[in-house]
Amino acid sequence: MLKKNIKLMNITAFCLVILVGCSGEMIKNQIVFVGIDYTTSADTFENGNTDKIKNIVIGVSENLKNSDVLEIHPIHAFTETGIMGKRTAPKLEGNLRDNKIQQQWLEHDIKPFLDEVMSYKFDNYSLAGTNIYPIANKLRNRVEQGYKVSCYIFCDLNQEYDGEDFHEIFDGLKDPIEYASMKVQSLNISDALYGVDIKIFVPGTPEGSQTQENVRRNIKKFWKEFFRLCGSKVTIEDL
Repeated sequence: MLKKNIKLMNITAFCLVILVGCSGEMIKNQIVFVGIDYTTSADTFENGNTDKIKNIVIGVSENLKNSDVLEIHPIHAFTETGIMGKRTAPKLEGNLRDNKIQQQWLEHDIKPFLDEVMSYKFDNYSLAGTNIYPIANKLRNRVEQGYKVSCYIFCDLNQEYDGEDFHEIFDGLKDPIEYASMKVQSLNISDALYGVDIKIFVPGTPEGSQTQENVRRNIKKFWKEFFRLCGSKVTIEDL
């Protein structure tokens, strides 16, 4: 009888461990990571693109709750160290007041925050280049911190920093697939973004871009392969 009780206690303890582990996975906080290209070469703030970006970010923020995080980063010459800010979603009560709490957070916190983010003026030093790779490093940090990460990038995708210019590299000089493999290996980030959903929106205008016309296709190929090798699921579309 004593042996049966001990066996039953062991089974119960094992089940509790499993349940606690599963609960930990279930309550993993989400982070929506947003990267916005502020450089003058991008059409981020042209053709009504500012409002399009705001609407997308507000839309994804509606799903955040219970200490989930919205985090916005600039893309410019010093992307590694730049940050626009963070906002933490409110705790919900599990009743009819939840919708009101959520709407108040969007109206009084998220929308004013986005107004500040989209109207921020950078100095010429920050806008002198476009360094996109640090976005991958920052995403890796969030994954390692235990967040469930989704990422939204608004950028023309042209890396132009420290002597590396995609306008030149992908105008017949390099194969984008091979170059992406080399970059992922050099950054030691292979499969580091497993499970991260990345949506990239390329801002544009009706006139198009003369400097991007001949290289845009190869630039897209590069970033699709780059993030695929990082382990993430990525889509690229026009804003």
